[in-house]
Amino acid sequence: MNKRVAPVRLAVACACVAGMLSAAPVWAAEPTASIAERDAARAQRAALRERMQSIEAELAKAEKSRNAAADALKASERAISEATRRLAEIEARREAAGQELAGLERDIAGLQKELAARQRQLAELLRRQYQSGGASPWSAMLSGDDPQQAGRTLGYLGYVSQARAAAVASVRERIARLEGLQAQAAERRTELDRLASDQQAQRTERVRQQAERKKVLDEIGTQLAAQRTEASRLADDDARLGNLITSINRELERQAAEAKRRAEEEARRQREAELAKAREQAAARERAAREAAERAALAARQERERQDRERRERERMASESVAPGARATLQERGAQPAIPVPAPPEPPRAATRPPAPVPPQEPAAQPGPPQAQPATPPSVAVARPPAKPETRRVDLGSLRGRLSLPARGTVTGRFGEPREEGSTWRGVFIRASTGTPVHAVAAGTVVFSGWLRGFGNLLIVDHGNEYLSVYGNNEAILKQVGDSVAGGETVASAGSSGGLPESGIYFELRHRGSPVDPLQWASAR
Repeated sequence: MNKRVAPVRLAVACACVAGMLSAAPVWAAEPTASIAERDAARAQRAALRERMQSIEAELAKAEKSRNAAADALKASERAISEATRRLAEIEARREAAGQELAGLERDIAGLQKELAARQRQLAELLRRQYQSGGASPWSAMLSGDDPQQAGRTLGYLGYVSQARAAAVASVRERIARLEGLQAQAAERRTELDRLASDQQAQRTERVRQQAERKKVLDEIGTQLAAQRTEASRLADDDARLGNLITSINRELERQAAEAKRRAEEEARRQREAELAKAREQAAARERAAREAAERAALAARQERERQDRERRERERMASESVAPGARATLQERGAQPAIPVPAPPEPPRAATRPPAPVPPQEPAAQPGPPQAQPATPPSVAVARPPAKPETRRVDLGSLRGRLSLPARGTVTGRFGEPREEGSTWRGVFIRASTGTPVHAVAAGTVVFSGWLRGFGNLLIVDHGNEYLSVYGNNEAILKQVGDSVAGGETVASAGSSGGLPESGIYFELRHRGSPVDPLQWASAR
């Protein structure tokens, strides 16, 4: 015997799953930089690094003496710097991976909670449907109920079927999403384990290189102390740094000229494109004017022909309207027949004459020969000024007196003061403990990152407008040639590389290649 379907129960079942049809959450993708722009920037940094390496090699070939004791420290100090830089990179990557893993775990927890709620809703839907007697469209049709009631029941069953399908699809989608998040979390955990291993290896390498440097210092300590008292050695060091900065400035000028040439070439191409477009528009206007004149002339000719036809037709009709007897009498007398019906007055002669060469529809000025009228107004040629080379940074001169020295410490050597070993200070020396963070004094681009005799691990930042900042005797350099740095960003760590007897940071500011007093631009932190 067929069971009667309870419409009320079906309605309750529909209501309990109304929330299941809501849209799934949107997982927004993080914006990514243009691949072309990223590749171009990478290529530019690679070219700058290659050029700076060649400059460093050229300076090495020009050295008068290769027996400086500090050169024995070069390998170990550069290795220490490189190991420290890699450690910093690994730590940054570990931090980023850890943050991403934490976010994935939060997403997994939220998705698991949502999945559990969806599963409960689906179970409730199935339970409600079971309580309604397992009704189906066939049972509703064969139940013998009133046809209107059966129709309503079929509608309820359709809603229940849609809700059940949506609930099952939602559960499946969330299960797939959960599996994807769990796979990503597993990848991040693996990456963290690998980074931890790399970090430990770099720490071990840094300790080994520090021990090697100490061993070399013990061997050449006496020779280093003797060479530090030689005034000629200090002069050679100053000249070496000056030659390096001169080479860097020449390279920066070459790059600026090349950038200007490219910008002018691009502006020229844009102007030519605009002129070509203007010529095409002028030619299109001329064609339109000619076509309009031809259409006007054709219309005028057709109008004249129509008027001529009408006039001839009127004359013919007037001639045919003369009585036959009167026509015969006139013919016998040799007289012309009179026209009893006067012809309508002729249209004004201006209407029968050809229209003026320039009809009212035409443009106000008829285009003349190409040499008499320019293809484009002068304003088009200068509408877009030539693009200027990109200004990378603000003028460091505008920040005079508002900067901070690159590291916390005690200023022991001041610009212009005599040095104990001879010569005078061209910058300042800030005594600081090994590992003290060294910050960029302003935004710029790294143009040198390497080792230089007399200055150890040396970093030079270009701030634009011919301003350079110099950071010497670092324990480690954290940036490479071509890297962009922000004002206040950590770029190195203080040390005593280059054979210094105490730890700290040597800092110079140069404008157009000449050293300037850093304390007029920057104050202690």
